Amino acid sequence: MYVTYNGFLAPWRNNLTDTRPFQGVVRHADFGSLGSWTDLYRGTIGDARASSANSLVSEFLGYYNFIDAANSGAVAVWNDARNAAVCSAVDDFRSYLAGVGPQAPAPTPGSNCDATFGNTDIFSGVFPDPTP
Repeated sequence: MYVTYNGFLAPWRNNLTDTRPFQGVVRHADFGSLGSWTDLYRGTIGDARASSANSLVSEFLGYYNFIDAANSGAVAVWNDARNAAVCSAVDDFRSYLAGVGPQAPAPTPGSNCDATFGNTDIFSGVFPDPTP
């Protein structure tokens, strides 16, 4: 059995000042030992705050985690924010909307943020069965 997901590396945050580190993860377990999962891949860590829905009001990592498997292995895809930069203007706006920060206008990412804000990517990999 194979699974891929966004593996968050910190507990839930109720603010936008602390990082929200996560990485793409691919794991495997044999049917006879489903309690024994093995990491096949752990990606480069990114910060979920660097992602965004089009309205800027929330992070958006999407639903782009998929895996197809056969007896010989699996092909996986996952969302990744390793190349995305956090934007303090967006964090300030989100904090205001959440009622935990001072009034902040909706930013214009093209001029208020680093060029890589929102630059989440889809990565993929081929993973041979580790227990043939």
